[in-house]
Amino acid sequence: MKKLIGKNQSYCREINFELVINLLRQKPRSATQLAEELELSNATMSSIIKDLLELKMIDVSESVSVKGSGRKQVFYTLNNKYGLILVVNIAHKKADVNLINLKEDVVANATLYIDDINESSINQVILKANELLFNSDNKAPLKNIVISIVGLVKDKTEGQEKHYVQTMFENYFRGVPTYLTNDGNLITYGELSRGEFLNTRNGVMVLLDYGIGGSIVIDNKLFRGDNGYAGEMGHMLCESNGTLEYLEDVASLRVLLEKAGQIVNKKLKMEDLFELYESNKIVHELVLKSAENVGKALKSIVDVLDIETIVLAGRVSHFGEDYLRVIRVETDKSLNKAKVIYSPLKDKGVILGGAYIGVDYILKKSLSK
Repeated sequence: MKKLIGKNQSYCREINFELVINLLRQKPRSATQLAEELELSNATMSSIIKDLLELKMIDVSESVSVKGSGRKQVFYTLNNKYGLILVVNIAHKKADVNLINLKEDVVANATLYIDDINESSINQVILKANELLFNSDNKAPLKNIVISIVGLVKDKTEGQEKHYVQTMFENYFRGVPTYLTNDGNLITYGELSRGEFLNTRNGVMVLLDYGIGGSIVIDNKLFRGDNGYAGEMGHMLCESNGTLEYLEDVASLRVLLEKAGQIVNKKLKMEDLFELYESNKIVHELVLKSAENVGKALKSIVDVLDIETIVLAGRVSHFGEDYLRVIRVETDKSLNKAKVIYSPLKDKGVILGGAYIGVDYILKKSLSK
């Protein structure tokens, strides 16, 4: 461990608490294992464990007999009764509501179908969230709320009003800290904690769905930009039929749905688009042409940012390997041939990302008291 110069003992202890907690977020460990990994003495680790047990932030996971010693080795884990996080994802005319414990396990969930994002629909979501809390077997207090909505979500700075969705949740749940972002950012947090970005230094996540969004990872951290808008890939310009258009107006599922509907002369649902991709040659070519446009846009990003990985998230994964292959043909024209893959987390990215930053907030808030 690096020596902390110029910091007081209380600060160093707080840092040690956080290091122990972060290791226990990965898996249960014994005091001996924790001491070895953090290069701390057994006496120091015993004191840290004692304090965290008193704070009720950790609990005993199991006691295992040590062969030939006549004693038991105790393993510790996070206390899933310490606090709950509410993770709400509102997109594509539905709201997924998830109640998550400190171990980042989903303890309850529900899905609501809504017409639009407005005060009436948000009230429905809030009531459903409250119902989950009331009926949950885990009676730990609600300590954090994480909400994702589609589109641009500006970071709140001093003097600016909060988004009304955030305000409605905070008012109903009596000031429980509420974090509002977009679905692309939450997916990236999920990839950073459990997915492809766990071992990737620099990369981009592209959310290809009804709209097109995304985010940028630099030095294993989400880059938000000055106002929180960084990574909106749909705003990139690309050439289409001799004119420059926004990528979202050329390659989003919304546009593909409209164009495929014109080809077969009927209004389509999203599942119809995926079926036509497999059965209709013209629709198939339309989709792969859009993949080419995505690939050209991503090549520009690879050229400029010199990144190693591109993760594609969203329902575009239903188009399978041919879609990826067309994108790779374009990105491979860059000097730096970045890896292009579908998100390994699939539709779990938002939940895992919300759980990660929600738990992170709770732990840091609790440890700083």
